[in-house]
Amino acid sequence: MDISRLRMRRKNLVETWRRSVMGLLWLADGNLKSAQRYLKLKDYTNCINAASTSVENIARALIHCFGGKPDPDSGQQEPLKLLVTRLPEDEKAQFEGAIELVAYIDRNKRTLEHLSTNEMRSQLFD
Repeated sequence: MDISRLRMRRKNLVETWRRSVMGLLWLADGNLKSAQRYLKLKDYTNCINAASTSVENIARALIHCFGGKPDPDSGQQEPLKLLVTRLPEDEKAQFEGAIELVAYIDRNKRTLEHLSTNEMRSQLFD
């Protein structure tokens, strides 16, 4: 392959990466604006959901900048794991354990919500 083709491929790759990061940041900005609107309406549940989605999009953009591929289903757990790599050895295990515990609690909460919703549906439609 000649040099000009390699340069063109590299340029295209960098441009695709840049668009991906910028897209995530634009999404985060939109979600933050939505959170502010919900806050003015005193709709706190949707405000928190929009704000946390904004944080997740910013975290994914940062992960992209570190050269990683973001996992869309990880929520905010993934950027915290990235942070662990910068901690001293003696604090890593403790911090990782805390992250896993929070993720475990969140999964249980979502499971309970799902089960209670499905249970209500089955009682209504059975």
